[in-house]
Amino acid sequence: MPVPDDPTAAEDSPITDEMVGRLTIDGTNIDYPVMQGRDNTRFLNTDPFGDYSVSGSIFLDSRCSPDFSDIFKLIYGHHMDYGKMFGSLDDYLSESFLESHCTGTLMIGRNAERVLKLRVFAAMKAAAARRPSLTWTAKALKSL
Repeated sequence: MPVPDDPTAAEDSPITDEMVGRLTIDGTNIDYPVMQGRDNTRFLNTDPFGDYSVSGSIFLDSRCSPDFSDIFKLIYGHHMDYGKMFGSLDDYLSESFLESHCTGTLMIGRNAERVLKLRVFAAMKAAAARRPSLTWTAKALKSL
């Protein structure tokens, strides 16, 4: 696991070198390495150790910069039962849960070279078989 200010923490980690960070959302089961492959199919059924896994991994879109320097970052993960992976995101459909579980951390880099505090501010549910439409403006984004 990456440890801020400790560049040797992940040296002996069994997680592959494709790890670009670690995502934690406070008060949830979300506490996973963030992987990034050469394409967006690499980690659909591959765990962070490089082994086959039906649940795959949490992963950063292959088109995004691995140092998270892009304006938008897209992170994927399976919606699993019992709150595993991104299954606990369902809880955010409750406004009271959203308000009381709105913080998290993104440690960037294999050795947490940068640490960002996160704020969950919205949730939306969409059917997997349909293409959801989400619209926002630059003005709305600047106000965050």
